[in-house]
Order: sequence, then structure tokens, then C-alpha cells
Amino acid sequence: MVNNKKRKLVDAESVTGCLHLRGASETAVSEISSRNRPKDDRWSQRTFWRRVSDYYAPLRKCYCRLKLQSSQGSDLDFWVADAQAMLQHVVAQSAQWCSMLQAVLARTATLRVILYHDECTAGNVLSAAKKLKATMWYLSFQEFRTVCAREHAWLPVALLQHHVADAVLGGVSAATAKVLQHILQPANLFGFDLKIGASGGPARVQLAPTALFIADHDAQRATYCNKGSSGYKPCLWCANLLKRDAPQAALGSGVFVDICESKFSRFHIATDQEIFAAADHLADIAKAGERATMQKAYGFNFVPGSLLQDADIRARMPPSCASNDVLHAYYVNGVASWEVGLAMRELQSISNMDALRCIACSSSIKKPGLRIYKSHVAVQQKRTINESPKFQIAVLSRLLNVTLRESEEKGLLLPAELQKPFQAASSELRALTGDPELRSGKALQIGNLQIRPQDVILWDAKAAQVLGCFQGRSGFCVLTLRLQLLRKHAWGSVWQITDRQTLLPLSPAANIDMPVFSKQVGETISCLH
Repeated sequence: MVNNKKRKLVDAESVTGCLHLRGASETAVSEISSRNRPKDDRWSQRTFWRRVSDYYAPLRKCYCRLKLQSSQGSDLDFWVADAQAMLQHVVAQSAQWCSMLQAVLARTATLRVILYHDECTAGNVLSAAKKLKATMWYLSFQEFRTVCAREHAWLPVALLQHHVADAVLGGVSAATAKVLQHILQPANLFGFDLKIGASGGPARVQLAPTALFIADHDAQRATYCNKGSSGYKPCLWCANLLKRDAPQAALGSGVFVDICESKFSRFHIATDQEIFAAADHLADIAKAGERATMQKAYGFNFVPGSLLQDADIRARMPPSCASNDVLHAYYVNGVASWEVGLAMRELQSISNMDALRCIACSSSIKKPGLRIYKSHVAVQQKRTINESPKFQIAVLSRLLNVTLRESEEKGLLLPAELQKPFQAASSELRALTGDPELRSGKALQIGNLQIRPQDVILWDAKAAQVLGCFQGRSGFCVLTLRLQLLRKHAWGSVWQITDRQTLLPLSPAANIDMPVFSKQVGETISCLH
């Protein structure tokens, strides 16, 4: 006898399991499911949408409905992630996230949030109605280190349509402050228990009291209300940097420099307290004309309800915790274009284009983090587009679902790989490790790091210079010369090479890093990091 109830349950799971697929809207899934069923066994539209609602119910519980104040004084709904509920759901549904958090929490119980937000438009970008234009907030953790380069290491936190953000008192800045206030609430800073694994005990997790912020220049302006490129002082951090066509009288004083200045030592960085004092001063000025003059001098706008106008929230994510988004600061109309120009000039002068071809072939294209929203999720929720709260929670739950599904399919931690050519390790090393199968390679790929001989690796305030990369029965390892710290600088550190050799085991979850640039002079190595 066939158990029809069990068969229907399996059918329901197979149908709802297709809801995250790119290019397949929920309506299309419903129609395909109906066509593949006998007429007497087809779901009604009401049954299908109830199934969809039940499927996304656990994901919706990862978000809380908060309130934002509009410019007219009314309240606007704003859905923001509940950090505890979201992390618990993530580790329960994704083995990749579970393994990653287990590895991180084995080293430290404190996680520092990295917040990112950007504006994107789904659907027809030329449409006059911009209701699919929205600001998206994502978070990851500093302790993930190089894994943060993976798109699926970022969890969707909040969403606000552009026309709704315009109606909020304080705009995107006020919404960002609300996100920070909710994520970094006292209960999360004190700590909470996270059940990891089916039979694993609770792991204690607490969030650091301050968050890091990665953003392009538009997102920086939206958050900190600095004037950016539209003002005389385009940089968020520099106290004495002026735009290129600034008055010569100011540049002639010897205190101010323009953006063409090549000597980094001439830039003076404003402290958080100086920026906070400027924001408070702007709030205290009563006359509009005087305030406009001071806004130009400070390089910041006075926006009621914004992040800098809240003394508690601005301390959670001060300007010193912000960083430029590498995509916009380096790749898009940034430093990279100058580097490419110089490289082309040098290559043409020596008539060697093979090197450029090798570089181009070895480069990998990175997809933007907002791909999922732009490609299909937002467009498929057009039926709720005129009801912002419903649109927010519908899109957020689906974004989280796709993120977890794709993290399982594509992985967070890339498997380690020893790169060819291979050769057997020396007899001394094989005897030392007790591994007759130990072999060396050209390089070792660990996550997003590629480690080669002569490279410097950093971990737990320690450093070493790599002599060789190996793979054996017990996994991967590197033979290193330990380095001794000589001094630290704002730009990095200087190390002394010792004669102490160590064999360091490595895994994809290893807490290691590499300097952006290193230079050896004699027995010392300078590292930029």
C-alpha cells in the first residue's frame, strides 16, 4: 500500500526546493509543478502560496520589524536581521557556515561585525519608476579573514527602497544607525549561546562593541554625511586635504594640500573626536548662512537624525572604522588604471607582451555581492513592490535562502591545493615527519591565499618566511624560517630573520594572513599590512 501522505510531503519538498533557482520565478515553479501532476492531484494557487509561505517562515523569523521616523513625523516599517536568530538558522541549515564558525569560535568567542551597504537597481535600469532601486545592507565578520572575499560569506541584513529612504528623517544614515543599534544591542555584546552541529554543545558568542564599515564613496557620504567630491574636502578622513581646484590661497599656507599631493606624510588624519566635535558644532549653529559656511569648512553636512548626530551610535562605527571599497577605490577609475597604463608602457618598451597575456589569463573575474538581488529575486517580488514592509521581508528571506543554498553548492572554504610541478621532499624532511609520501610543490593555495617560497606569512602576532610548500598523509604544511619582530609602524612592521626552522601545518581554516607587500634588505624584512 502506497503512503500517499508521505509521497505528498516529498513532492512538497521537491517543489519548494526549486524556489531558490535562478531564472525560475515562484509562479513558474507553480505552473511547472501543476503540469507535471495528474489533474486530480494538482495544487491550487492558494495551496501553493501557502506552501511557499510555510517554506520561508523560518527565514522570516531571522528578521525583526523596527521603526524609522519619517520627515513628516510618522513611523515607517524597517526589517532588520536578528543576529542571534540569523546565526542559529545559518549554522543549522548550512554545513559550510557551521564549519566556518566552528573554526573561528575555536580561536575566539568575540566576533567583530563588518557592515557593508550599497545601492543597486534591479529590473529595467532605464525605467522612470525606480521602485526596484534599493539600498542593501550585508554583514560578515572580521575573523573570517580571507573568506570574506567569498560572496556567500555575507549575510543580508536589511533592505530599503530608494523612495522610502528619501522619506526617512536622516535618510540612509538614520537607517544605518538603526541597523547598528539593533545588531550591536547589549544582549549581543554580553554574549549568547549558539548551538553548532546536530549533537554539538552550545558555543558562546559575543559581538565586539564596534563594527567595521566597507563602502564606496557614495555609501560613505550617505552614512557619515560628508560632502565628498562635491565639497572642498573630498576625503572622509583627511583634515587638510582639498580638492584639485581649491583656492590657491589655502594651498599656499603650507597646511593644506590637494589631491595630487604625492607625499603621504603631508596628509593629516582627523581623529574621531575631531569629527564628532565638528558634527556637534554644526548642530549648535542656529543661522543657516553660518552653518553653510562651516559645512564647507568641515567637509560635513548637518543632517538631523543621521548617524553622526547620535552620540551613542556613532561610537559604534566611527569614521576610523570605515574603509574604502576596493572595487571603487582601486579597480574602477582608481589606482589600477594607472598601474595598467604604466605596465603597458613598460611592456611596450621591451616588446614583451607574453607577460601581459599570462597576467590576463591568470586573473579571475569577481561577481558583485548584489548579483542575487539584481538578477532575479527583486523582480520576482513585483507584486509587493508598492508595500515596502512586505517587499522588504519577502526579498530579505529569499536573499538569505539563496545565500545559504549557494554556500552549500559552491562552498565557503576552498579546498587547499598544492600546485605543480611536484617533487619528493628531501629524505631529512620525510624522516622528520615520518611521512614517506611527503612532496613539495611550486605553491600552496589556502583559501584565497597563494603561498610561495620566500613569501611572508603572519599569524597570532607571529611571522615566518616560507622556504617550501608540502603535502603528505597528514595534510599540508610549509617549511619556514621564524621571524623576530623589531618594530611596528602605522603602515606595518619590520622583522629580523632568525635561523630557527619550523614545519607549520596549514588548513583552509588556518588563521593566517599575508602582507600586501614585503621587501627584504639583508637580514630584515619590512611588511606592509
